[in-house]
Amino acid sequence: MRIGLARHFRVNHYPQQTWMTSSQFNAWVEEYNQADIEPIDDNHYMEWDICFSSDLSRAVQTTEMMHQGPVITTPQLREIEVQSISHFKKFRMHYQL
Repeated sequence: MRIGLARHFRVNHYPQQTWMTSSQFNAWVEEYNQADIEPIDDNHYMEWDICFSSDLSRAVQTTEMMHQGPVITTPQLREIEVQSISHFKKFRMHYQL
């Protein structure tokens, strides 16, 4: 039995500003989690008997493009949630920090 495991294609959501307050960053992360992906035109994927995926939109979109069979989605495969440090509500920090 072949089981597929993939992350996701590049997410099509870039920050409009690189320096953000904590609330702006948290809003950007939420938008990122709902954004579409940039598919790859390469269709050379292996065939899997079963495919597991995170239940986040970007992962589901990716697996639907890579795998023709059924996909089992689960929140247990989600990436670790990212949030800003709430102590810095008035200060702007670079989003990569």
